[in-house]
Amino acid sequence: MPFLENTIELIRKQRFNPNWFWGIVLNDFYLPRRSLYTFIKGQSNNIQGRILDIGCGEKPYAHLFSCTEYIGIDIETTTEYHEKHKTDLFYNGVDLPFENTSFDAIVCFEVLEHVFEPEIMVREMFRVLRPGGSILLTTPFIWNEHEIPYDYGRYSYFGLKDLFTKNGFIISKQERILSGFALIITLISLYIRDGQEKLKELFPKSKLGKVGRGLVYLTFRPIFMTFNIAAVVAQLLPKSDRFYFNNGLLARKKVDS
Repeated sequence: MPFLENTIELIRKQRFNPNWFWGIVLNDFYLPRRSLYTFIKGQSNNIQGRILDIGCGEKPYAHLFSCTEYIGIDIETTTEYHEKHKTDLFYNGVDLPFENTSFDAIVCFEVLEHVFEPEIMVREMFRVLRPGGSILLTTPFIWNEHEIPYDYGRYSYFGLKDLFTKNGFIISKQERILSGFALIITLISLYIRDGQEKLKELFPKSKLGKVGRGLVYLTFRPIFMTFNIAAVVAQLLPKSDRFYFNNGLLARKKVDS
């Protein structure tokens, strides 16, 4: 069914870098995804050389960086994972399989909340990063449980800052991403998305079931489009430093480390 396959491919392209039109139409959470992309792109010039992407998945932001080498690592999970993701190397989720000071920069996007022992992870990042090297990271503060059961924590602005500074990093930039009433609208949309997913689960994993799930998706499109537009408009309202979607962090390893 070419139409359905082409639609799915278009949706995938809009997942991480949604544009103003197709992103609003096809992405259930246009504003959070667009806000993440904007932050990462804005800091991309600080990430160069030999880059390590921890929890790389599909490497959705790799094209933003100027690098001599881009290595993506992740944990091994399912067959579906192998088919969709672009991992160069699998590891145990704890010990980074590289020598000390092996990389000029590290990126880690929407991964830290899935790490059961984050201090060990941050120390490993410090170990493989060269002195003066930078790390660019994002992790949620307010969001639903996802990739269950591998969802272990959320980070406040101050918790994330302390986690890195006490492990030898200097904070270059830290930003609260997407705050205020726009986030409230997004959370309502997230609640509706849970209902949509439960409806899709009623259909069997077959060609006919795929058609049924596609029809559910199309039925919910006008709802998500409306909420996407409302969230964009809500950005005109006052922001809140205490109520926000995500953390963006740029830090560097001390030169004398």
